[in-house]
Amino acid sequence: MLVGNIGDIMVAVALMPAPIPNNEAVENAKTNYRWPDAVKVAEEHKAHIFSFFIGRARLNRRCKVIYKDCISTYKTRKIVQELMS
Repeated sequence: MLVGNIGDIMVAVALMPAPIPNNEAVENAKTNYRWPDAVKVAEEHKAHIFSFFIGRARLNRRCKVIYKDCISTYKTRKIVQELMS
């Protein structure tokens, strides 16, 4: 788990090395009409990420920015790993 502060917000990000329980990701993917391969991709997932934001009230906008940065970092690492393999 990674834990740190960004300004006055405590941020924690953790990797759960298991698929989302109760087949929830696959079931939700079945309703995604904009992503033809959604079910196939959801079935291949082996892990998921938790993110926590703790701080003052009204953190929505700042938390969204931090969350997008986390996702962007993950996507960048994945692309680099694919290029390096």
